[in-house]
Amino acid sequence: FKQKTAYEIRLSLVGSEMCIRDSRYNGQELLIPIREISQTGINVSGERDKTVLSRYGFQQEDIKRIPGVAGDSLKAIQTVPGVVIGVPIGVLPTVFTNVGNSITGNPYSNSERGDLSLRGGGTRQNQFYFDGFPLPYAFHLGNQSSVLNNNLIRSFDVYSGSFPSRYGFATGGIIAIEGTDKVEDNRTIVNVNFFLSDIYNQTKLLPSLSMITSGRKNYPNFVLLQAYPAGIPEDAKFAEYQDFQWKLIWDLDLDHRITVQTFGTRDRQAYTKQQASYERGGEDPRPPTGLDRGFRTDAMRYVWKGKTFRNSISYSRTSFNEFFEVRVTNPLTAENIFGLQNRTRDYLSFVEQRFEWELIEEHLKFESGLQMRSRETNLKGENISSTNRLFADIFNDLLNSSAQFRSVIDGDRIRYQETGGYAEFQGRWNGFRFTPGGRVDSYSGSREVNLSPRVTGGYVIESTKTSFLAGHGIHYNSPVSVEQLSQKSGNPNLFMERSEHNSIGIQQEFVNGWSVKVEAFRNIFQNVIVADNFITDPYAPNNLSLIHISEPTRLRRISYAVFCLK
Repeated sequence: FKQKTAYEIRLSLVGSEMCIRDSRYNGQELLIPIREISQTGINVSGERDKTVLSRYGFQQEDIKRIPGVAGDSLKAIQTVPGVVIGVPIGVLPTVFTNVGNSITGNPYSNSERGDLSLRGGGTRQNQFYFDGFPLPYAFHLGNQSSVLNNNLIRSFDVYSGSFPSRYGFATGGIIAIEGTDKVEDNRTIVNVNFFLSDIYNQTKLLPSLSMITSGRKNYPNFVLLQAYPAGIPEDAKFAEYQDFQWKLIWDLDLDHRITVQTFGTRDRQAYTKQQASYERGGEDPRPPTGLDRGFRTDAMRYVWKGKTFRNSISYSRTSFNEFFEVRVTNPLTAENIFGLQNRTRDYLSFVEQRFEWELIEEHLKFESGLQMRSRETNLKGENISSTNRLFADIFNDLLNSSAQFRSVIDGDRIRYQETGGYAEFQGRWNGFRFTPGGRVDSYSGSREVNLSPRVTGGYVIESTKTSFLAGHGIHYNSPVSVEQLSQKSGNPNLFMERSEHNSIGIQQEFVNGWSVKVEAFRNIFQNVIVADNFITDPYAPNNLSLIHISEPTRLRRISYAVFCLK
């Protein structure tokens, strides 16, 4: 090498794909064991700087060895200790889940934040990221499949405890997914099976310009109805989905890069065979409840990388669209007892400026950033129908007794902005690890500003590869549901939800990549808004089914704690 600095090393063997390693050269002899070369060409740069406490990191080569993922990389998330899967499919729309709770008692938990619960947090208290951009949800309806192509996923991390200061807007946990960001050769992968087909393509258009494209479509309705209709259960629900991802990577020079990408999905739950037989002689295979939803994210990032620093500016806009339909008919007469359609549109804009600076080589690193989010949600009831005379009285009673139900019918909208700033130091010295940091979050709804201190640390005995770990963090998240923030049925002045995560643990590494980690944690959740029909002091004057204490515009602290040793 010509000078002492950071280098990116590429190795290639006959019959193997390119191996990429980042290393800092100080005049020493570099030794890279051949056994570490990955068959998938995964870039592992930055893994050393990530915290070990309450984080479960997966590389593509590790995921292949995990039982139960059925070839779907992101399903490895469901194998992480402390992760609980909610009810994936119900009969309610994403927004206004509590309207249906009072009628059916069955929540539609696969909301626009997913359906996973991490260490006692709610399903809407987590945040998914793909390449640093907000990801509305990671799995299709019913957890059939992830919304990202397997070949596109490079690695992902699940933070279930005190997560780094960069991540905000969540009190439960963070799922950060990293996609492929280098194209070394042209490649196309096509998979076709009985119910599903997908394609992945990566192309090096120019030495400095690369493109990645992938897509997937499943078709159980078409196959089963054409190939073996007699084998379909009478009450089976069909859910079909499709997704796509596209990324353009432009290296302006060695220090500057621009990436442009878009990704999205569509999920549709149609009607059952039995209902179709009653209504249309079997021509329309749909259940009494129909759902058509999807999202699309358009994003762009500019990266400037120097010898000791890295600066990036990112922007994304996500549109979430959901059409929900419920229709109840008399199976004997086909009379339309009740029909309702609802459409929800959600728009999320995200801007981030991130700066990383290596102050003391191999010992001290500083990271800071600014983040802004703006969100608008609109919903409106459509095509309300009924030919049953008795239902008119029931419908009018619902309108008069439930502000939430009236808001669904009349339409509703919320708007709010969130701003966050963070700073964090990462220190390493003679086996000691210390990462102090914090972030400041502001929320336009309650006009509050909150400070979130976070710290993790530990000591590593290099001779035995034994690590002692501890961490503490405060996290805030604004209310995410229309029924919570609506002026018609909720309270736009609600405070942000708050959580406190405390963890302590020990990790022992063995040969061949094996390790054992034991953690004890205590999570405290405060200012939580949950459905509870026995609470008589609601969080809003027009809503008697959700928690709010004392004044309608000021939330008194409510908390619960989760303890675990695993």
